[in-house]
Amino acid sequence: MASDTRAGTLPYGDEVIDLLVDPEQLRPAYQPIVDLGTGAVVAFEALARWPRLGYSPADVFARAGHRITDVDRACRLAAIRGAIDAGLSDRQHLFVNVEPLALGCLVREASSWLFEQDLRRLRVTLELTERALSSDPAGLMSVIALARRRGIGIALDDVGADPSALALLPLVSPDVVKLDLGLVRAWPGPTQSRVIAGVQAYAEQSCALVLAEGIETRGHLEQAIALGATLGQGWYFGRPGPLISSDLPGKIAFESMEAERLVESPFSLVEANSRVRVARKGLLLGIARHVEDRAFQMVAPVVFAALQDHARLTPPVKARYEAMSRKSPLVATFGTGKPGHDGAAISPAGPVGMRWVELSRTDPMRLEWSVVVVGAQESFALLASDLGDDSPDLQRRFRYVLTHDRDIVTAAARSMAARISPPDADCHEPS
Repeated sequence: MASDTRAGTLPYGDEVIDLLVDPEQLRPAYQPIVDLGTGAVVAFEALARWPRLGYSPADVFARAGHRITDVDRACRLAAIRGAIDAGLSDRQHLFVNVEPLALGCLVREASSWLFEQDLRRLRVTLELTERALSSDPAGLMSVIALARRRGIGIALDDVGADPSALALLPLVSPDVVKLDLGLVRAWPGPTQSRVIAGVQAYAEQSCALVLAEGIETRGHLEQAIALGATLGQGWYFGRPGPLISSDLPGKIAFESMEAERLVESPFSLVEANSRVRVARKGLLLGIARHVEDRAFQMVAPVVFAALQDHARLTPPVKARYEAMSRKSPLVATFGTGKPGHDGAAISPAGPVGMRWVELSRTDPMRLEWSVVVVGAQESFALLASDLGDDSPDLQRRFRYVLTHDRDIVTAAARSMAARISPPDADCHEPS
């Protein structure tokens, strides 16, 4: 259910949206997900349909405008209500899409009947896309934490459509990786092969399941299995339609991963590490530049930099990070104050995708200098903390660690991503 705004299209009016969210007009369809080894149906994905109105899901989400969270919620509730009415139980999984722009609202719904009552009766897996990180990083981290606490699964959708999604795998830690249909319908080129290798590496390390979408022929099925998929969906197994009791599957072969606590700040991950060293800023500048140069050489990494104060975002540093943002899914700098030189400020969601995050004076990260790089194949970070010397700038001392430990780097990135909030979404109370 895409929500990308199309050129030349206008949002629907409130009267149309009111019809789209009407339970009498919104009829979810359910497509089976099968175990490719046995052919058994193991889950269903819920898809929004408006048979009486004739609207397509892509058009609805592209033109929902400021009511997109209302439409997203209505689709989600209809999918869950329909599955419960059909007799799907807590032994069975239902895959439900989440619109990236509605992540914040989904977190606010956590105390509603949707989570407190109906999710006790179902095994739900939330489907997210790589757009969720660029749309609302803090919301994404909150939804993942909420899902882990509630035993809800996480799937990352459309992996392969955009190579930048690979950098999201360690940040999102999905239970299920859904391969884009393009990967099973054509011979992979260099970019696609890189995606396949990255997905297989992640699945091997995490025990996540790989699901291939768009399987319509025997050839598609053979390619999906060759790519490492163990689950599949597509017209070869069944088209979206009503969920009837005879279709009910057995339990899917995964349990959602355990919740991971967001740490207070990146350096808190290593402050007790025996590898912590002390260096002056002049030395660390060279190390930080080395980390940034390595990020430039990678394919679509996520890059975060804590600068203490945005006054340190000098024009050369700003230009370097803007250049990174042109090839990366998310680049952000963190610091007290607002950046700006010669009267020019950087937009929180600028044209090149770079963001700046203003830290409060009580945020522990304001005392840290860190450069964190998360990629599909490798991740690394400089994590440093100011010792508070009353010295000239280049003589100031920092405790620091240069680490390639993927778990540490990923935890640091999650902590930073949780600080990146978009403007408040237009959330209404669920009915």
